[in-house]
Amino acid sequence: MFGVSKRTIRRRMQQYSLRKTDLYSAVNDEELDRIVSEIHRSHPNTGYKLMRGHLNARGVHVPISRLQESLRRVNAEGVYMRRLRLRVLRRRQYFVPGPNSLWHIDGHHKLIRWRFVVHGGVDGFSRLVVYLTVAGNNRAHTVLQSFIAAVEQYGLPSRVRSDKGGENADVAEFMIRSRGTDRNSHITGRSVHNQR
Repeated sequence: MFGVSKRTIRRRMQQYSLRKTDLYSAVNDEELDRIVSEIHRSHPNTGYKLMRGHLNARGVHVPISRLQESLRRVNAEGVYMRRLRLRVLRRRQYFVPGPNSLWHIDGHHKLIRWRFVVHGGVDGFSRLVVYLTVAGNNRAHTVLQSFIAAVEQYGLPSRVRSDKGGENADVAEFMIRSRGTDRNSHITGRSVHNQR
């Protein structure tokens, strides 16, 4: 930020006897609780980060640890409720009727400069990895070979979902030829939604 390393800043602070604690306001716990309570009345859904901004705007600078302790004293119920809400992970609804109903396929291209391309397929119902191969290229024919090997082992899925990459074109054509056209035999979408 200043064109110097953090170590240099620390050395200069030590050299001039500067401490971070000198930057904090000299406010006791009761006074801090009163200010936090006052801010909390006008902004009831404020967490510690926003509360710190409100305090800084009023010229009150305290360490985060002291602010968190004050919030626990002033609004213990709110802190507890926020913790409960943070632990709840909301997932998209995902339903697959059974095994081989839907396979998700995708490729991983991060190692392509070293001629390693990882191709994989997962059964959407059981999350079984039906195939996982490493190839030296990202061609559609290579992906189809891996897919057909998995089909021979586990059976033909009803539908396949993949991203819109050209490497999946042969699999899409194979599925449409095998299962038909007007039934979404091959579904395309963003690869972040390719699995549950």
